[in-house]
Amino acid sequence: VDFPLALVELLLDKRRPEPVSARPAYARALGRDLQWLKQVARVRVGDLRRRGPPPPERKLLLVRPLPRSLLEWCRLLTGRETLDGAALDDLAPILWELRKQVSDVTDALFRKLRQRQIRRAAVVAWQKPLINVRRIMVLCSGNICRSAYAGIRLGAALNGKLEVRSGGLSGSTGMRSPDIFAAAAGRRGIDLTTHRSHAVDDADLDWADLILIMDGRHADALAARRPEASSRTRWLGGAVAKRGDDPTIADPVDFAADQVETVLDALDRATDAVAAHVRVNARPSDP
Repeated sequence: VDFPLALVELLLDKRRPEPVSARPAYARALGRDLQWLKQVARVRVGDLRRRGPPPPERKLLLVRPLPRSLLEWCRLLTGRETLDGAALDDLAPILWELRKQVSDVTDALFRKLRQRQIRRAAVVAWQKPLINVRRIMVLCSGNICRSAYAGIRLGAALNGKLEVRSGGLSGSTGMRSPDIFAAAAGRRGIDLTTHRSHAVDDADLDWADLILIMDGRHADALAARRPEASSRTRWLGGAVAKRGDDPTIADPVDFAADQVETVLDALDRATDAVAAHVRVNARPSDP
């Protein structure tokens, strides 16, 4: 049915479209279908390699056997299905969709390469000494989990010799830590029951001699918000990561209890390494 033409004829000529014989029709949205196939393939490969519990997103995806999903595309050749927007007398919509898919794949590859370079630089950065570090700001997204825990623990590891604060780059002020995370932190001697989140401003970023972040989103946010702070910024996980490792410390806000413990283990190792690095390498600059 040519809906645009039918609408024009209805409005201008008061003419209703001629009835058509109905038959079952199935159409695929090319972009979303390819995205779903990619997710299924990733999860299926992950299922084969995984030994521990599945990630949380595994529960949110309708997963079927990958060969079956691929074979269903043969219906396009038999005429049982079509691509939404595809028509021989007007190729522009499907060509636009194909260009978009190629562009999306290319952009994703460039983003992966860029993130790999950023993570590699985050690890190498810890090979440089720290100069004149007296104030440390630990950042994450909302300041209710990672930075809240790491800030308190790092301050204790440094015995109060340096001033340590924590904050959030994208959250709001006054939020409580999730109960499951606060309970896990309490078992490790870090009390988050009275902690309330703090949304950092430019004055907070300018105050710090050393800014510790958790992942690539924080690096991008800081680069856009305060480019001059990049020279004072390091990834917390980079303090213990080796060349080629991913220094990201995952956000545990929606994690299960066992995954929260894994994140806390990473925070413990990283804060201990930063404290040792600061005590050994942090020194006043030459006169």
